[in-house]
Amino acid sequence: MTSITTISQLELTFTEIAGTIFSITGNDTFILRADNGQNFFVDLIDELNTSILGLQVGKSVRVTGFLNIENNRFNLINTILINQDGTRPPLPIFGIQTISGTVGFVVNDSQFILNSNGQIYFVNLLDEFNAIGLGLQPNQIIAISGSVTLENGRIDVNSSRIIDGVNIPTQPPFLPDGEFPPGSIIGNNSTQFIQGTFNSDTVFGFGGNDTIDGQDGNDSLFGNSGSDSIVGGIDDDIIFGNVGIDTIDGQDGNDSILGNEDDDILGGGEDNDTIRGNTGSDEIDGGSGDDGLYGNVGSDSIFGNVGNDSIWGNEDSDRLEGGPGNDSIWGNEDSDRIKGGFGDDNIWGNENSDRLEGGFGNDSVVGNEGNDSIFGNEGNDSIFGNEENDSIFGNEGNDSIFGNEGNDSIFGNEGNDSIFGNQGNDCLESNSGDDTIRGGKGDDIVDGGFDLDFLLGELGNDQLSGGDGDDLIFGGKDDDLIFGGGGNDTLNGDMNNDTIIGQLGNDFIIGTSLKSGENEIDFLIGSEGTDTFVLGNSNVAFYSFAGSSDYAVVTDLNNLESDKMIVFGGDGIVLGPASVGTDQGTGIFVDEDLIAIVVGVTVLDLQSGLIFI
Repeated sequence: MTSITTISQLELTFTEIAGTIFSITGNDTFILRADNGQNFFVDLIDELNTSILGLQVGKSVRVTGFLNIENNRFNLINTILINQDGTRPPLPIFGIQTISGTVGFVVNDSQFILNSNGQIYFVNLLDEFNAIGLGLQPNQIIAISGSVTLENGRIDVNSSRIIDGVNIPTQPPFLPDGEFPPGSIIGNNSTQFIQGTFNSDTVFGFGGNDTIDGQDGNDSLFGNSGSDSIVGGIDDDIIFGNVGIDTIDGQDGNDSILGNEDDDILGGGEDNDTIRGNTGSDEIDGGSGDDGLYGNVGSDSIFGNVGNDSIWGNEDSDRLEGGPGNDSIWGNEDSDRIKGGFGDDNIWGNENSDRLEGGFGNDSVVGNEGNDSIFGNEGNDSIFGNEENDSIFGNEGNDSIFGNEGNDSIFGNEGNDSIFGNQGNDCLESNSGDDTIRGGKGDDIVDGGFDLDFLLGELGNDQLSGGDGDDLIFGGKDDDLIFGGGGNDTLNGDMNNDTIIGQLGNDFIIGTSLKSGENEIDFLIGSEGTDTFVLGNSNVAFYSFAGSSDYAVVTDLNNLESDKMIVFGGDGIVLGPASVGTDQGTGIFVDEDLIAIVVGVTVLDLQSGLIFI
């Protein structure tokens, strides 16, 4: 640019002009026309190149706010706001404004370049913070948390929480001094095929639906606006799709990929990749290697594929699948569908009602908030429903299942499972295998299913059924209903007023705990088989401390089935008439304290069935 006499005559050193429109006459020269009608011929103080902003010679673009001119030149970095494509000028920034959909480029210690939905903002920090103090470095791209607050064109990091602390593993499309990196391959706003070399290239697609092939070397590839197709090639690449529906394939090497806006298809290829979809409903495939995959905003489909992957769905309802390998998967917000696949996986549904499947391997699956459906499937799994009302299926393997809060439905299915209902009114069923079930708090329904089970109702008015097999069942506290089912079972009502039905098999039935049974009235029913009713041990007669306020009612002592009744001692025991409602029978008294009423049995019949210890 030649000397311009009008500039010095107007004495524009450190002059501020407002409402400016500039016409681009060259790659770094401008004609400015202020609102007062004055024209200024200036160039850039920082050598920033107009093509970096997607601006073309001959276009007119409006600069909002105030523009500083220093000795015939203006500093674009200090300009408040410029429209990226040069066609739709944004509103001026006066006072406080918020912007969203933002990625921030750290230019230097106190300046940032913000890309918000296609508009570029050159801003400084409002306060005394610097980039280093925020843990950031020049040339670093950062993720912006929510909306960004601008006050007269500056960022208030205190009030807007603009830095979320998650570094996006890419590079900004220009250096802090405003120039392209040396040797960059630069496209334009048309649709192009751009091919890198066998060295480490930096490629900028700009506008248009570009096809970019990085080939060999550690490449930095930027699609920018338009729906681009980008291939990283061999080695460790950095790929930034930006605006548009992009298709990106990192191929070989440890690649860092950012889809950014719109619905992108992102593939890592081989080796250990980091992929972020950001906004839009993205499809992400990590390929082989130990990958870090982030869906972020939008309903994403993410597949870890081969390797030990870490997957975050984040916002919206996502479909997440680990594939082969030991994966860690977080659904986070909204209702997600997550499948671990092959390997020993760690899965967290987190917020809302999720469908979680462990797949093959020994998995750890955590539902957390929401009414979750959880399937452990093959392997020895650890499953935690946590909050709200969950449906949990352990399926194959020896599983440990914890319903925790809420009214849960838990099915252990195959294998030797340990099931804990914990809080809430739970329905717990083990099915096949030698299982352990503990109801916890609440009124639970517990079914042991097949094989040898240990069932404990714990707190609440529980209903427990052993099913087939020789089971050990304890009612716990409160008023329980216990069914032995098939097999030779040991049934203990434990505390409070219980009803115990032995059903099939030769059962061992105890109405109370190994304490006295004080203030309890238990109903003991043997049903079929040779049953033994226990009314005491070698130390104490049960139900012997509250007179007629505590006793057991035995409804079917059958000598023909060789049923027996075990009572404490022998001295002080008296048999006599007694009744329960309209049912007549024989009472058993210890030191004049009623301990049992045997319904439908005479004194003579009862004497032959007593065993004293």
